[in-house]
Amino acid sequence: MYSLIIGYVGPKDPDNEIIVAASRFLEYSDSETQMRYRTLTPEMVREIKSFPVLLMHENYEDGAFVADIINITGHGRDHKLTFKRDGKIGIIAPQDIERLALELGINDDFEFCRTHWAIKNSDLHRVLSDNRVKPFTDEQEFITQNKPAVAGSAFNNEQIFIVHGHDEHAKNDVKAYVESKGIEPMILHMLG
Repeated sequence: MYSLIIGYVGPKDPDNEIIVAASRFLEYSDSETQMRYRTLTPEMVREIKSFPVLLMHENYEDGAFVADIINITGHGRDHKLTFKRDGKIGIIAPQDIERLALELGINDDFEFCRTHWAIKNSDLHRVLSDNRVKPFTDEQEFITQNKPAVAGSAFNNEQIFIVHGHDEHAKNDVKAYVESKGIEPMILHMLG
């Protein structure tokens, strides 16, 4: 299991503390998880603190990062979380977040547009490791750059521009197919 926190802090923000509205806690968590953690007893707090947490801004344009929750306290009717970033993992690129959404238990595209704290029934570290997600440093770009056509050729045969509407699943399917053919997909909102 892991905590997914969207909308409060992203990789470039220096914060290590956030306040999550109680009304946003456990949104997009399955019903069994909602029932288990709806009351944050000291035992439940210890359990949640043992889970890694994936944090990102809405729409994850600057990527995401993994952290450990150090403390969970009440803040009025809300929850105050203190966390420590996992320096070994680094920034996770938007392309990796998009590619791994289903494995991470993010089944609804609208979830990326909603500030909330979910608890997901997925092994975050295993998903990242099994899919060979490599951390990005500040020097690396995670935005695809257009390559010019090879000399003597009228077309660039190494990249395909994917035009899409709001169907994220279809876009991801096309992107995966293009990658399986050894061609680099270029998606408008990921271009610099």
